[in-house]
Amino acid sequence: MSIWAHCIGVIEFTHFLTKPQPILGNTFTFKDMLKDDFNYPENPVPYGSEGSLQIFKNIIELNEDFNESQLYTVSGSLRDVNSIDEITKWLEKIIEENKDELCNILFEVTISPFLSCDPTIYSYFLNPDYKLIVEEK
Repeated sequence: MSIWAHCIGVIEFTHFLTKPQPILGNTFTFKDMLKDDFNYPENPVPYGSEGSLQIFKNIIELNEDFNESQLYTVSGSLRDVNSIDEITKWLEKIIEENKDELCNILFEVTISPFLSCDPTIYSYFLNPDYKLIVEEK
């Protein structure tokens, strides 16, 4: 029976970006994996046997005095992922590489066997010292 990690979250950056765009990693889909010439990308976001998490950029206009805030929504169901280790390392890397521009991370991962009614749920958030906190529910 396969194990699934269902993920949803947001990563928010300030309008004071010193880099053109925060580097969160490269995504790919199951369709990409079916192509004959598929190779795993450099710096991939967490992935399972049927593709990676997907990332969507949203721009939030604050007001006339500020440019914008960037909010990235992250979601996906990763097959054959039975721990949160890679997801945790990925989020910690984002914090380390983007600490000056990072506002917040809110992320939740549910790990369970396929069609199970007994999942393990992990919630991630940033504390005021920019340390990643993980709570198991």
